[in-house]
Amino acid sequence: MGFQALVDQRFGGDRRAAIDWLTRKGRAAQDRALSESLRSLGGSGAMIPLADDPGPMPPPTY
Repeated sequence: MGFQALVDQRFGGDRRAAIDWLTRKGRAAQDRALSESLRSLGGSGAMIPLADDPGPMPPPTY
């Protein structure tokens, strides 16, 4: 699925909402991965602040 199809199907054509959701989801995933890596190296894994996970992708808007 291309980006425009994703925007149309999941975000009702709102490109800005799609970009916002995708970037927030990516930052949350990166923060989780970094925290896990720090723990594996013997650290506490504590990071402040962690990016908020925006939750699951919105359902199709057909």
